[in-house]
Amino acid sequence: MILFKRNGFFHVEYFDDSAQKLRRKSLKTKNRSEALAKLTDFKKSLVQCQRPHECTLSKFKVEYEKFIRENYSKKYLESVEFSFKMLIEYLENNICLSELNNLMMEKFLLHVFNRSKYSAHQYCRTLKAAFNKAITWKYINNNPFVGIKLPKIATKHPVFISEKEMDIIIDNINEKDVQDIITIAFFTGMRLSEILNLCWSAIDFTSDIISVQNNETFTTKSKHERIIPMHSKVRSVLNNRGHNDSSVYVFSKREGCLYSKDFVSNKFKKAIRQSKLSEELHFHSLRHSFASNLVQKGVSLYVVKELLGHESITTTQIYSHLQNESLINAIAVL
Repeated sequence: MILFKRNGFFHVEYFDDSAQKLRRKSLKTKNRSEALAKLTDFKKSLVQCQRPHECTLSKFKVEYEKFIRENYSKKYLESVEFSFKMLIEYLENNICLSELNNLMMEKFLLHVFNRSKYSAHQYCRTLKAAFNKAITWKYINNNPFVGIKLPKIATKHPVFISEKEMDIIIDNINEKDVQDIITIAFFTGMRLSEILNLCWSAIDFTSDIISVQNNETFTTKSKHERIIPMHSKVRSVLNNRGHNDSSVYVFSKREGCLYSKDFVSNKFKKAIRQSKLSEELHFHSLRHSFASNLVQKGVSLYVVKELLGHESITTTQIYSHLQNESLINAIAVL
């Protein structure tokens, strides 16, 4: 805040937080002592005016979850809900947002880190984003999660399977629908939610492509639509299923209800154990398998990125070690 004189009168230059720009205001006096007194009163009024609205953590949680529910995926909403639940339980009282500080949040995250390293990092990302929104909504001036650095976690390469191992898994599953879902996941890299919400209208047998689309009942994780060329085995599975006009979805029960993700995931995990394969394998490993097998066969990471629907190449780079192995193997044959 700067006090200056113009045309004989004292003025003040200050930064308006609400408008995010510099402003000037006349103090309407030529007397310096009077100007200083008015400046003190102006500072007090400005602080009062720009003070964030008081809001409790519980109240903000409700408002923020409503915002997430209306704009983001159900999975992200669950992450937000659980992150807030853990934070509120740790604080043990309905504290105001303005009372939260960096030290309190760091202690909370380190408390979580001692039990679960991955959860601590997830809570940090999720809550940091939430409190950025609290700043936008004028509840706080500073994000208490900014500047916190948790210990790094050793990165693990994604677990994946071969086509032969996929066949072994399918042999240990009795439900034809689940067998078909696994085949499509392995040869398209589609997420389970994308397959379960796949409509016949999104399949073009003429051009041999599958469109991963957003509609009134389903939104992709990135909210972006993408096209995946149809592998011959995927085409075979879809042809054998036979499309009839009464069915909107490729996979649905007789009553027209969709399968739950838990049902398919549990069947897959049970088959993994019966096949005596790694316990680290989950249904999402089929998506990793699709990407890993492509990279091993020399497909560019940028192409894999588009097929998977990643927003950033950084996400796809978890498969880069396989690309390096392929290059080493290529030189080894010389």
